[in-house]
Amino acid sequence: MFLSFLLLFQSLFAYFDGQTTLDLLKPITAKTVNAVDRVHPMHLAVTEMNYNPTTQTFEISHKIFFDDLEKTISEATKQKLLLNTPQENPKTDSYIQKYLQINFQVFCNQKPQSITFVGKEYENDAVWVYCEIANVPASLQYLEIKNTILLATFDDQINFLHFKKGTFSKSWRFTIDNTVQQWEF
Repeated sequence: MFLSFLLLFQSLFAYFDGQTTLDLLKPITAKTVNAVDRVHPMHLAVTEMNYNPTTQTFEISHKIFFDDLEKTISEATKQKLLLNTPQENPKTDSYIQKYLQINFQVFCNQKPQSITFVGKEYENDAVWVYCEIANVPASLQYLEIKNTILLATFDDQINFLHFKKGTFSKSWRFTIDNTVQQWEF
């Protein structure tokens, strides 16, 4: 599990010009954690959001440690998900979709966008959750993203978002104190 965390951590470095990933992770406050929270030393999620001009959609991929996602959704729904097991709850996709509708919101030209859940797949100790936004305006002038994924469960959670539209790319960091990012084109 720690190797997977390191690979995720190292992959973040490639997205930031002139800054180390450690610089971007500051400030991370020290906190006392119980044994359940010691599964990995830091709580991270990474989202990639790419514009597809052919289909005029945003293709969104969230990479989240599935134990963190399970803890968060199970606490909210009082249902065990049993992610990545043969006994996985048959309503898991629905729970994940509802959770992301609340905790990942996109506004294009100040209009809320409908995000469609496409599917998920597991990779080691993480889950990739795939979504898309259809009918993205070609004349996108303003983008706002609210990302509160896992922030209610882990106060040290850091969510990175890597955005790409044509030749434009931008990366943002979301934390408990910084849940909304905006950009004007």
